Amino acid sequence: MTPEEKEARRRKHGGADCPFWMDRRVRAHLPASPGLRDYISAYCQTYRGNLRKVLMLYRDVDFAEAVASAGLLQCPVCGSLYPHQSHIRLETRQEFSAALLAVRDKLARAVLFEDLWSVIRPIGEKTGGIARLTAYETALKIGFHLGIPPKDYVYGFNGASIAEGRHGQRVFSLNAFRPELASSLTAYEIEDFLCVFHKERRLGYFTVLK
Repeated sequence: MTPEEKEARRRKHGGADCPFWMDRRVRAHLPASPGLRDYISAYCQTYRGNLRKVLMLYRDVDFAEAVASAGLLQCPVCGSLYPHQSHIRLETRQEFSAALLAVRDKLARAVLFEDLWSVIRPIGEKTGGIARLTAYETALKIGFHLGIPPKDYVYGFNGASIAEGRHGQRVFSLNAFRPELASSLTAYEIEDFLCVFHKERRLGYFTVLK
């Protein structure tokens, strides 16, 4: 893509049209007394499509640009930040991005998402101001570019842990979840779902966890 084409795409894409800023109000899609299936349906009508649009942005640029933009926590087209990450200092994001670019050849050789996570997680831990969830979201974007998003495990973080009644990061196999979730959403969509609806744990997201 030429610089002129990139600029034209950025201008067309920017502002309110960027999925980083899409309004995803979900309550309008819920009945009066919603159950788990209702929440899954509402998620599929709102958050799911937006998440996929965001991830597709990283798939459609070259690898170095995907890594750099993911590390900067910004849209690779218009530079928008996710609202929940906008508090992270520019210097922190630049440090994180530079560290990822320094190992991009290693990242490019990843076969599974777990390979990416084993590289990106410690980099995030060494970068002050990068929380584990932020590092995960960065790995997800790079993994989507490479065609290796999380498949067999849900990286829960606080959303899933709170939904379970615990705190702290956990990794869950798909069979840890109710069939309604495991059969309707991918592993990375379940993580997103639990972050959105962690306050609704009365619904019972999990089977018996060992």
